[in-house]
Amino acid sequence: MPKILVIEENTIDKNWIEDSLKAANFEVLMADDGQEGLQMAYHHRPDLILCDWQMGHWDGYKFQNLVKANKRTVHIPFVFLASPQDLAQFAHYYQQPSSTQVQSPVQYVLKPLEKDRLIQEIQMSLDRQQDLQKKIAQKLSAIRVNLTNRQASHEVNTPLSGIILSTDFLMKHYENCSADQIQNLLKDINSSAKRLHHTLQNHTLYQLLQTLPYDEEVREYYSQGFTLQGKEVIKQVLQQAAEDYDRKVDLDRQIEDVCLKISEDNLRKVIRELADNAFRYSQPGNLVAVKGALLDTNTYELVFENQTDEQVFALLDSLSFTSPCQGLGLVIVHQLVSLNEGHLQLKATATDKLQVVVHLKTCLAE
Repeated sequence: MPKILVIEENTIDKNWIEDSLKAANFEVLMADDGQEGLQMAYHHRPDLILCDWQMGHWDGYKFQNLVKANKRTVHIPFVFLASPQDLAQFAHYYQQPSSTQVQSPVQYVLKPLEKDRLIQEIQMSLDRQQDLQKKIAQKLSAIRVNLTNRQASHEVNTPLSGIILSTDFLMKHYENCSADQIQNLLKDINSSAKRLHHTLQNHTLYQLLQTLPYDEEVREYYSQGFTLQGKEVIKQVLQQAAEDYDRKVDLDRQIEDVCLKISEDNLRKVIRELADNAFRYSQPGNLVAVKGALLDTNTYELVFENQTDEQVFALLDSLSFTSPCQGLGLVIVHQLVSLNEGHLQLKATATDKLQVVVHLKTCLAE
């Protein structure tokens, strides 16, 4: 059921509109003025906003730009309720080219209102928005494929080649291999299979996260939840990563307990990706230090610090968390952290170590 936010000051018109929309099977949210309407738009993210062109101190143009200045509501279409005397101002804003003009189809219905005309205009706007989102999703999908194909080919082919080479060797030389040699080859096959599985999972998750602007259910799923025993979860994931890389002696962790405003699954994913990066881009024997502590009652800071190679430092100035070509794991971490009102930063220390700093909201944060 489409959700319509109605902003109308006139009580008679407001009641008539609410009854008409409900009779047409729309979910209706009502606001008395632009300020209340803006807050409701941010909070409820309706499918369409139906509002009077004149709203006290604001006109419809200013209100629309305020709504579209927020990335979570930028896609919402508008239908304005306009009087004949409003049309000159309406045309001035929307029928003349302007660098500040909102880039979206603009529709209006003239007062006095007619029910059939109003419902028709709302439905047409909803249909246009749905078609637009489909086209945008198709274009984004094509861009993502172009960006990720090259990286995906490398990340999939490398472990897959290892599996093929190891199994080919075993099939040809099994009878001449010692038990230790066979055991080592099986470990290599297992390691390559896990790496391949991880890569495929990351690419699947990355594709899913790209639908966030258009899929309310996916966005809510990845931005809700709590982790009550943050310390235990973080310690478990770090310990498992250290064991997988055979570097338990290199791990130094100092983690304070905390309740975090992020689901346990998302927290585990964030910690595992950051741990993988720390172990993968540092040499055995070099310390991987992880510290977790409260900055204040609202913010928990996690710092991963390790030695790394010069190529990683060279990327810091140009690193973009939106480009999968510069590290799909970090892109996913950035998106999950941002979805949960957190922050991710990479920087070099004075002693030429790489620091990955993550700020997460605690359960006490409003």
